[in-house]
Amino acid sequence: MNYIATQQNKFISIGKLPALLLAGLFLVVLINVAINMHADSLPWIKKAIEYKNYIQPDAAMTENIGVNLMTRYLLPFEAISILLMIALVGAAHLSRKEDKQ
Repeated sequence: MNYIATQQNKFISIGKLPALLLAGLFLVVLINVAINMHADSLPWIKKAIEYKNYIQPDAAMTENIGVNLMTRYLLPFEAISILLMIALVGAAHLSRKEDKQ
């Protein structure tokens, strides 16, 4: 208990070094994947270009919904997912009990 009281709250400290290194590694991997990805050669992208992103009534509806969510409506889909994640984190933060000391 005494250790926690004497610990300093610094953004970058030696204790947080492994977490910062891991976050940096993830960032490097993410940038590498984004640079080396050839989006035009993915099969579901080719199919979406071939169908011109129109939902055909005779085609599989689930497949077309997935293709449209990952091509034409990707930005709104990701924005809504981030908004829902923020709402979940906020709800979890509001629902926790605080210690009365």
